Amino acid sequence: MISDMFPEVLRALALGIFNWGIYLGYGLSYAVGNFVTEADIGGLGWRWSYIVTGIMGVVATLLLFLVVPEPPRGGQFKLKTNTEEEMDDKNNKTTDKDTEQKETNCSKDNDSSNTEASNNKTVDSVTESNTKEGLISDNPGLLEGIKSLLKPPVLVLCLAACIRHTAGFAWAYNTQQYFLTYYPDFNLGLWVTGASIIGGSLGVAVGGLVSDRLVKRIGIKARVYVLAGSQLLASPFAAGVLYFPPPGAFFSLLGAYIFAEMWFGVLFAVLLELVSGSVQSTGLAIFLFVMNNVGGNLPVLIDPLSNLLSYRTALLIMYPGGYFASSIVFFLTSFVL
Repeated sequence: MISDMFPEVLRALALGIFNWGIYLGYGLSYAVGNFVTEADIGGLGWRWSYIVTGIMGVVATLLLFLVVPEPPRGGQFKLKTNTEEEMDDKNNKTTDKDTEQKETNCSKDNDSSNTEASNNKTVDSVTESNTKEGLISDNPGLLEGIKSLLKPPVLVLCLAACIRHTAGFAWAYNTQQYFLTYYPDFNLGLWVTGASIIGGSLGVAVGGLVSDRLVKRIGIKARVYVLAGSQLLASPFAAGVLYFPPPGAFFSLLGAYIFAEMWFGVLFAVLLELVSGSVQSTGLAIFLFVMNNVGGNLPVLIDPLSNLLSYRTALLIMYPGGYFASSIVFFLTSFVL
């Protein structure tokens, strides 16, 4: 929907703002989970955390239906009309003879290419970049979506995204347990809530804004450079979270969120530019499926690593180490674009 509603030059920022919901939800989970459970309303304890969250979900769903319009499919593209083509021809005419010759050539070309035009329409994006409709088929499906992702830039980008997502999940799954293990007397509810909401929201907005500005000068590689640079800058802050005691750890966490969370909107802005418009929805769904399954499951390595080393060292490898590794792979993506 976002790709249909916003042009390429604003897409990363729009995707970044959309992902504010992730950080609001993640941050509020600590406030709700800790304080609502502690309140023990009606003797239900932790159950009220789920009740409150469910009520929020119902309200959000109603707002979605009432406020958000359904955008036209492929709204970011504009088909060239015959009128526009004639206007382009007229701008290039210099004499009456040239005009007659061009009209003759155009009519001949149109007669000979009617069949091809129906399967290979040229479209202009709002950023004046040309693309093709129906690159794979007129009715794109799962197979066409998979084929659209089997390109070297997309595959390397997917690898980097999986590593980055693993790092994020490794910390998200273990945040509460880490502080309970090393700092059991410290209530992290408001601290993690504030760091996640403020840092995450700033990060996705700044990342989208910066990449949208740079892409006008450098091109699509600018977005990949933002991805690589942001994860590299986030790595030392993430390491600081694991070595500074509270509240210093949470100030370091704020810095980590600001830089690390620049990635999400920028990543999908790159992907939308690499995948053809006719299979974007399917391609994005497959990409998310792979990224979430890899990133959501690899954090199980923390347990065996903790047995071999220590809990803190295992998190150091998976959390800031994952950020650093993803920055390298994101940078390598620029060489295959």
